[in-house]
Amino acid sequence: MSDTKNMKEEKAFLLVRRQIQGLFREAEIQNWSIQDFAVKVWLGTILGLIPEKTLASILVEKAANIPAAETYKLIDDLAAQSREGKKEAMQRAVKLLLDGLLIINNQIGVAK
Repeated sequence: MSDTKNMKEEKAFLLVRRQIQGLFREAEIQNWSIQDFAVKVWLGTILGLIPEKTLASILVEKAANIPAAETYKLIDDLAAQSREGKKEAMQRAVKLLLDGLLIINNQIGVAK
């Protein structure tokens, strides 16, 4: 039974991973700016799209340097406020995503 559960979790993980890669591929093909990409990820997060929310959690965790559990709460709070039309929440969320993208980009540059 647990093998079946593990296989399902692995398939779900791989699917989300491919979808996140697709987001990056789309951004590259469409020649989006980093700001456009962050906004796209945040809009998907507000809508509850799994790939975008997963990517947002990774980026916010990097940018805010907080544990995963706190990251999820922060994202949920900012998404709820964004759905209410609170501009400050949207701006803060996109700023965190941008910061996370820049941190990861710098880490990749250092690794090369």
